[in-house]
Amino acid sequence: MDVTESMEVETWRDQLIEIIDSAESHRFPSELPDFPYHSSEAIQFVRELNWDIVKQEYKDEKRDLQELLLKTLDMPMDTLSIIQGYSDNLFEGYWYTSGELFLKQFSPTQFVGLFFGYIVIGELAPHDHDIIYFHQYPCIKFKQRVTVQGTLDETHQNLESRYILGKRPPWRPLTIVRKPPSFQRALIYAAEGNIPELENCFNDGYEINFRFDEFQKSTVLDIATVHNQPAMVEYLLQRGADANIKNDSGSTPLGIARAKDYLEVVEIFERYNVRQ
Repeated sequence: MDVTESMEVETWRDQLIEIIDSAESHRFPSELPDFPYHSSEAIQFVRELNWDIVKQEYKDEKRDLQELLLKTLDMPMDTLSIIQGYSDNLFEGYWYTSGELFLKQFSPTQFVGLFFGYIVIGELAPHDHDIIYFHQYPCIKFKQRVTVQGTLDETHQNLESRYILGKRPPWRPLTIVRKPPSFQRALIYAAEGNIPELENCFNDGYEINFRFDEFQKSTVLDIATVHNQPAMVEYLLQRGADANIKNDSGSTPLGIARAKDYLEVVEIFERYNVRQ
């Protein structure tokens, strides 16, 4: 790691806190009264973070904690793992919904993160630190802001959540978990374009046209399209995915691809004679 990288790891938190504090008056109301949208300066700063460094910092901190526990506690590894689990930050790290969500704490109550095509800026609710709010800000065009409110359950492994697209009702339920169940892994693999792992889901009996109530009644074909995964879209069409199923917004996968100007995905649908 060079000097520039070392400085970024050491100082990016303070820089971001200063940017957010200095632009507090430039924040605009969101659908959460206690949590307005962030300033354009803060959003751009988070977009430009070196996320490889931020993620490595998270890994290093977990490793350092584990080494400290090993040195100070004479206990079996399984017991130490349980203790470390309770010592870890409750919200920091990797979560899973329709894709992988990474959160990193930068102040006692504030977080930044990544989710497919979005950067995330969040904070704990002022009245209850088992509740987290975050806004997802798009990194690419055609995506809209998403606001999420999640409550940590008693196991600390699940966030009982809801989300809203921009300022358009309704709020919708959302499952965010540390360890995704098999049906949710299918969504993640579709979003990532991970064909071998999704193939395993199908081999285990996963229904290709299953609609996820918590994700706008989307199918894996919808999810692959939303995340602009041409190879995955073609693979699913080859396997017989129904391209005419509409999500609860009334959109088909082809309609989504056209709206987002995903030309390669549109061409694949048309090649398979999907016209709606």
